[in-house]
Amino acid sequence: MDVSHCDSLRRLPNDMKYTKSLRHIYTNGCKSLECMPPELGQLTSLQTLTFFVVDSSSSCSNVSELRNINLGGELELNGLENVTEAQAKAASLGKLTHLSLEWNSGGPEELVQDCHVKVLDALKPCGGLEMLRIVNYKGRGAPTWMKELSLFQQHLTELHLVGCTLFTDFPEFSNLRALQILHLIKVDKLHSMCSKMADVEFPALKKLQLHDLESLESWVATPGKEELSFPVLEEIDIRNCPKLTSLPGAPTIKVAKLKEDMAQLSLSLITSRYMSSLSVLELSVRDRETTLELDQNHELSISVIEITGCCFFFASSPSQPVVGIWKWFGQLQILKINCCDSLIHWPEEELLSLISLKELIIAGCSNIIGRAQVNGTATQSRDQLLPQLTKLEIRHCKSLTELFVLPRSITYICIRGCPNFQCLWGRGTGDTELINLQVEHGNDLTPTSVSEKPGNNYLPCLETLFIKGSDKLAMLRNLPPSLKNLSIYHCPELRSISGNLDQLVDVSIGGCNKLDSPDWGNLPALEDFGLLNCKRLTSLPGNLGNYSALRRVLVKYCPAINMKPLYKHLPQRRESLEYYDLSHAHSSDPEEVEGCWFEANTLVAWC
Repeated sequence: MDVSHCDSLRRLPNDMKYTKSLRHIYTNGCKSLECMPPELGQLTSLQTLTFFVVDSSSSCSNVSELRNINLGGELELNGLENVTEAQAKAASLGKLTHLSLEWNSGGPEELVQDCHVKVLDALKPCGGLEMLRIVNYKGRGAPTWMKELSLFQQHLTELHLVGCTLFTDFPEFSNLRALQILHLIKVDKLHSMCSKMADVEFPALKKLQLHDLESLESWVATPGKEELSFPVLEEIDIRNCPKLTSLPGAPTIKVAKLKEDMAQLSLSLITSRYMSSLSVLELSVRDRETTLELDQNHELSISVIEITGCCFFFASSPSQPVVGIWKWFGQLQILKINCCDSLIHWPEEELLSLISLKELIIAGCSNIIGRAQVNGTATQSRDQLLPQLTKLEIRHCKSLTELFVLPRSITYICIRGCPNFQCLWGRGTGDTELINLQVEHGNDLTPTSVSEKPGNNYLPCLETLFIKGSDKLAMLRNLPPSLKNLSIYHCPELRSISGNLDQLVDVSIGGCNKLDSPDWGNLPALEDFGLLNCKRLTSLPGNLGNYSALRRVLVKYCPAINMKPLYKHLPQRRESLEYYDLSHAHSSDPEEVEGCWFEANTLVAWC
């Protein structure tokens, strides 16, 4: 029986006790499950039960029902606040390899502590346990069985302590010689990882996660002994540990994730010898005042970087010197920049170093405008930036007006939630020309500089273009014939879209009430099209007679559109269409309010 990840499942059948031959019940991920059916202990053939939730109701099974069941594999016990010491002692945890013990609610602190301690002591697992997870335990000390080296030293590879806020008597984690994964989250009383005076080593640990440890201030409790040895550690994830100021010795680290208010650990890592082994770096730093001073030069093999905040990575004005760290990242393939207030202009000097970059994602950088201004004039953009870039995604950058010069390699562009964005193409040389459009509210489009050549393809590899929420975008001209997916939403000033789009497969346009009839060619490859809330649009894109590949059609709230060609063509194709909805093609949108653009959930879901 497998009902894994049935999120809304609340009950299993009450008569399950009669299914005597049932051997496996997979209930992991059923977080809405309220209790287990009564007399579950009668299922003596049962070998697997992945999630057992305990309820106080007498009509539900409690953990003592497990005494006659020889379970193996994994088991998550949830709702242990409803378990008594006697019930816990009666339970048999069989030959489990993965055990998770979780409490959900509290009560008077004294009663809670005593109850939690007794229940956890009674739930002693058998030997051979490989993973142990304890969540929201409110006892002060670890159970006696957790300190038995014979029970854990040779087999336990994964340990999670989550929300154990009163825990003070910790096991010596370094004694767990087989431990490969250690997660400590909201363990408020932990001051150090180890108390030993001699060199401390975690010989097998590969992944260390430390989150929200408000008291953690050192790796070893012994004064003057600050460094632990993690000889095979591959991933370290430290978030919100405000008193921790240094990193441990980890010569083989590949993934580093740090989140902090002040840039203590981040700067410690950047200037350490361990940077040379990294392949993934994620840094989140709120501090805006920290500056980065480098006294060394590295050539690193990092392939993925994600930074949030981290203002010290960028110069806040063109007159400031370029931050030299970007020269280290010649092998970088994915760069994500989030919520960086110091990013004001396209960091073209920095981008020059990223010759291997394939994906660039910028989100929530509210100050970025576009090209740097010198004496009130935009600087000439570089034409050799990011020669291998294939994906560009810009989200919620409210001041952004234009992009840098995009390389010919780009295949995917997404601009979302950038209300001041108005220019898709930047200034370059050769095949890349300027289209710089200025639109004044309420006036017709006025192109101030348009330089195009017949047959010129700005982005010859572009396949997907997604633009949403750009209030000042007025024109998309000369879209390349390589385009296959075009989605434009909520661009109220958009008047014109043009290009020979014979390879276009999917088009969806919504909330563009000034858009005139598009000039796109015949669209012989078109499979899906959706039009929603385009009041001025008078005709469908392409040549309707060439819609031989059409599978799905949606047209709503386009009162000026001429539907006669489609109505004439549709009866011949209706049997081959998977979906069509023309019921409100000429209607006005009932949800549109003056000054508020309708959120095209219908269109987005349809696509």
